[in-house]
Amino acid sequence: MANGSSSSTSGSNDPQLSQKLKKLESQASSQSSAAKAKESRLARSTIAQNDRVQEQSQKNQTLYYFVSVGGILGLLIVIAAAVYFVWSAKKQIPRH
Repeated sequence: MANGSSSSTSGSNDPQLSQKLKKLESQASSQSSAAKAKESRLARSTIAQNDRVQEQSQKNQTLYYFVSVGGILGLLIVIAAAVYFVWSAKKQIPRH
């Protein structure tokens, strides 16, 4: 039993162990900082991408509106032209 307590006492006073522990803590700290930096870059990238997608969506919505209005106007013009030509042809047909 004295042997086990003396090894734990000598283990806690071991300078190599203390140095290794400090090195591991330093590595963990740098990895944590790197992870935070990477997470921050990813968040900025995601926000920028969301902004681009929102802007493109707005452009698409505006384009859809103009295409719809243009299509309706075109259809009205075609209908008016058809009515005009039918009306003109109807006037020129001789009645019996």
